[in-house]
Amino acid sequence: MKLGDGVGESLPAAHRTKGPTDPFNQLLINANNTFNQLMKISKDGKVIIGDANLTSPYNYKLYVQDGILTERVKVAIKTSLDWSDFVFADDYNLMPLHELSSYIEEHNHLPQIPSAEEVVKNGIDLGEMNAKLLQKIEELTLYMLEQQKQMDKQQEELNAIKAALQKQ
Repeated sequence: MKLGDGVGESLPAAHRTKGPTDPFNQLLINANNTFNQLMKISKDGKVIIGDANLTSPYNYKLYVQDGILTERVKVAIKTSLDWSDFVFADDYNLMPLHELSSYIEEHNHLPQIPSAEEVVKNGIDLGEMNAKLLQKIEELTLYMLEQQKQMDKQQEELNAIKAALQKQ
């Protein structure tokens, strides 16, 4: 939809603006002709839902005041390199548990996961965070598999000791 194509003009609750001090050609959606602006679509494609006097933070195309409730969100990734399959590669360097413990003790969060303060300040990218959380799950899986190998080895040694004692 382009401004001036008649779409907004045909709706009685829509108000198009363009003024000398307003850098935007915009489509404003009002509530019951009260001029309480509920939505703004600017010429650069930014959409604001809520108080139309707000501006979209940063370079985001959509801003929804007070949040969004939805049943589904689909987040796309650009390449397979943006996903966490690399954890299972033979050359992946899994942090030893004693180093991980020291890191957590010093920083109070997992490596490569933002701190609470960083999240409050910057928010999170859902796709990036899901990839990081999956990476941590896959690392946990590798730790568990390594521990299982150690337990199996210890069980074999214990069985050998038991067998040797029974022969005596």
